[in-house]
Amino acid sequence: MKLNKAQRMMILYQKLSKGDYICKSTFCMEYEIEEWTFDRYITDIRNLLSENFSLQEVMYDRKRDSYFLKNPNLKPEIELGGSFILAKLLLSSRILYTADQAAIVEILLSQLRPEMRERARTVLRRMPELLGSVTGVTVKLVEDLLSSIEYSHRITLCFNDVQQSSECVPYSVEFQNQALYLAAWELCSGCAILYPLEDIQSYVTTNEPYSLSFREQETLQQLIAKLCNKELDDYQPYIYHKEEQRKNDSF
Repeated sequence: MKLNKAQRMMILYQKLSKGDYICKSTFCMEYEIEEWTFDRYITDIRNLLSENFSLQEVMYDRKRDSYFLKNPNLKPEIELGGSFILAKLLLSSRILYTADQAAIVEILLSQLRPEMRERARTVLRRMPELLGSVTGVTVKLVEDLLSSIEYSHRITLCFNDVQQSSECVPYSVEFQNQALYLAAWELCSGCAILYPLEDIQSYVTTNEPYSLSFREQETLQQLIAKLCNKELDDYQPYIYHKEEQRKNDSF
């Protein structure tokens, strides 16, 4: 059975990620593509790696007449950032059916650590809608936030262009209306808050973990449900505005 573009791209990237040396003519013959198509795949991978991870680069070995991935820290499981790269490569194809996109996302999730899969599922499933806005900085921020969620970190968020910060406990990363949000429990106000990721410049963690109570988790779940309803009026009051301190009450 002849493979489609997304399947060929996944195979090529995974071979490179494992440290394989890829001969253009051999790959083209095996997967029934023209050499210019292979060149385009390599260019796409190079561009996305450059955009997201400077330590990874597709190189050409003249002696072997093959391509390889320059990556001194190969790991058996890809990280969330690698999943974003693959998702951008594979889901950008306009010929993919929705079922094919869902299957690709499940394959990518299977490559992540088990504890990271469910937290990453929401973002990766919405990747076709995010393709234009996901950058290397966004990928790194999401990856770090999901790690902090995993370890119940208490964090202090710093925002772009303003001398303002917010101490909170991150709960999940959500997507709505072409934007990514951090759903978190703000410690100062004792409220569930949505922080737009585009406003977050950086964050620092504290040494003390924070275990959310049942009531706090339930309140955050209610806020996420409002966000999923897609009605702007439902969740807009709970979006953190960096220009002024929030004053809304909890649920």
